[in-house]
Amino acid sequence: MTESESTKESQTNVMESASVLKYISLVLLTAQNAVFILSMRYVRTREGDMFFTTSAVILQEAIKCFVSLIIILVQEGSVKGWLHHLNENILKNPLDCIKVSVPSLVYTLQNNLIFIGVSNLDAAVFQVGYNRLFLLKELH
Repeated sequence: MTESESTKESQTNVMESASVLKYISLVLLTAQNAVFILSMRYVRTREGDMFFTTSAVILQEAIKCFVSLIIILVQEGSVKGWLHHLNENILKNPLDCIKVSVPSLVYTLQNNLIFIGVSNLDAAVFQVGYNRLFLLKELH
């Protein structure tokens, strides 16, 4: 096998693993969102003491952070590579990290507002409104 054939095969393997990782991420995020909405609706409509919605949102974000770190670890292939990746992308580029944090903070606010909507709207009204919001985002 020549060096160019080896390089092409290596590039194909990288593209295939990236494609698999993309679909795994899509499935995990879809499952996480579905479980979040269903469990949120259940706990906000049951009888008894209520919890602070902020606690649930922060816990959800912490779980997503943990899963993201695991995905990066798998992608890097070693703890050393994982630590190097985190060092290069977070500690050595704090401005980029802050730029990425802005949408994350807005998303956290959105999740808090979703809790308020689920608590105060009928399930069907909430679901139609929630889906309509995403449809409008796609059209623009």
